[in-house]
Amino acid sequence: MTKKELFQNSLDEFMRVQKYLQLIPDQDSDIYTEIKNRYRELKVILDSISGFDISMIVDIDKIKE
Repeated sequence: MTKKELFQNSLDEFMRVQKYLQLIPDQDSDIYTEIKNRYRELKVILDSISGFDISMIVDIDKIKE
């Protein structure tokens, strides 16, 4: 997988994960915690692949953690 493909796949998953987090009403639930962990992992991946904080260019982070 190329860096570009990894970036695109991670970005797609990041957008889905955010949507899921917004749909879960109970932020204390186990499922919310697990998805939130994946959200954090994806943020790190995206930042490291791009080499800069991508949220500064495009406001894709709706959770704002």
